[in-house]
Amino acid sequence: MKSLVSLFGLVILVFLPGCAENQLQKTKDFTPEVLNYEFYIEGFIDGKLLRYRQINYESTNVSNKYFIDFEETWLQAYTDSLAENQGYWKIRIHDIDIRNMEFPYRLQDSEGSITWYDQRIDALIENNPNCQGNDSGCTFALRSGESDITLTSNENSILEGYFSGKAMIHGIGFTPYSDESLFHDIVKGNFRIKYRVE
Repeated sequence: MKSLVSLFGLVILVFLPGCAENQLQKTKDFTPEVLNYEFYIEGFIDGKLLRYRQINYESTNVSNKYFIDFEETWLQAYTDSLAENQGYWKIRIHDIDIRNMEFPYRLQDSEGSITWYDQRIDALIENNPNCQGNDSGCTFALRSGESDITLTSNENSILEGYFSGKAMIHGIGFTPYSDESLFHDIVKGNFRIKYRVE
């Protein structure tokens, strides 16, 4: 019996390192500096606090704006104003009049989503053939109804709230793609964005 237990222990020791090596690596070793910004979006991914600052890009008409006629809100924060696609948080809120509502308000199914990507941190997209090529591209999407996205206040055109949940890989190119097994858990997400009205 003793030799059986010893044999079982040896098998575990031999195969355990191999299992660990085959586990999917979700993030890289890089941890960005965290700065204090007045307006930002942030969240924890794999224990890393990722706080990006609000940047209004004039090259797109959906940069941190609330569209009155459509009741559509677009909020963004980026890692660097000179590298728009290096890393970002993006929040989109649908069919909600954010200026005339009671707070707090948790977004219901299909009322909003949050996307995140940072090529310095994520290891899933760059190793995924479905996300490469001219007609491809991916991000991570956290959707209302499946996750918690809550608006907490809106004063002086500053919208605040918090979020958490599972952000799954999602194709944003011409080729539709999603995979529920590839995701990042987002915790302690917060945002404070000064939006423009159009």
